[in-house]
Amino acid sequence: MIMFDESEITQLRTLFQRFTNTVELSLCGTADNAFGRKLESCVAIVSGISGGKCVAVEDSSDTAPPVIPCFKIGVGGRSNIAYAALPVGHQFPPFVKILEALGTAAQPVLQDEALPDASRAELLILISDSCPRCPLAVEAAGTVACADPSVLASVADVMQFQGFVKEYKIQSVPATVLDRKIVLIGALAAGRIKELVESRGTPGFERERVRSLIERQAIAEAAGSLGGDAGRAAVLDLLKDVEFSKRLSALVVVEKALAQNPDSVRAMVPSLLPMLSHGDARIRGDIADLLGKIGDPGVIPRLEPLTRDPDPDVAEAAADAIAELQG
Repeated sequence: MIMFDESEITQLRTLFQRFTNTVELSLCGTADNAFGRKLESCVAIVSGISGGKCVAVEDSSDTAPPVIPCFKIGVGGRSNIAYAALPVGHQFPPFVKILEALGTAAQPVLQDEALPDASRAELLILISDSCPRCPLAVEAAGTVACADPSVLASVADVMQFQGFVKEYKIQSVPATVLDRKIVLIGALAAGRIKELVESRGTPGFERERVRSLIERQAIAEAAGSLGGDAGRAAVLDLLKDVEFSKRLSALVVVEKALAQNPDSVRAMVPSLLPMLSHGDARIRGDIADLLGKIGDPGVIPRLEPLTRDPDPDVAEAAADAIAELQG
């Protein structure tokens, strides 16, 4: 059985005294599952000490959460936050803040049941119970979901859901997954999450998706995205980044795309040429080298001035690229 410590119990009881709304906890898929039974115990303890301010109810939603077993948190028969993690230890404070936001809201924002599922944003926050930064990610996602019921937020313990680690190539937590497409590592601020949610359906969302692929070293998939404008824009942005690791990842993606679909890379040449005048010598050198690999002799006149670049590395890269193109 999951037990909160004495100070946590006291904090919950104090919080429940301020509730103006009844918060509902509904269990999903917890039967015959050891972890599910721990979640059941958690719900039983919270509802038991709440004095009727936090109650266990049957799940009546037609929308299944992306993680089962879990318990959902909601108000007025509608919920958009799911917990597939135990809210103890590091994870207790953000859990309390979510309860507080729903239980003390002057007018709880309820989910519009007429809203089609495709228009709902799906947030998945992958955490570890030993991670000190994970509570920040949970709190940010909870803040967004409490304010916007069209956002379905789920918190999942990676130790219980190892499939997500493999599926999204997760190497560290916290990780925030949006619509199963964008995966960002680290504790995102609520404003950043809201910005990403609002970008859904725009070219900006696709750029973020490609950037997240590159950051997770999903090179082949990122290379395939260069066939589209948004994918090329994302890679071009990274090629101009002053951080070497980001430029290197983008260069690896472009070289992979050269092997898979050379035409998609050649379409980037007009956008690469202005970067030969970049103020950062490292970027000028990288682009000169890349243009040599792309293999378009028409860029030689643009490379020739760089053979006299004040930076010797840039001059050498330009000369090598010209030699490669002429050869």
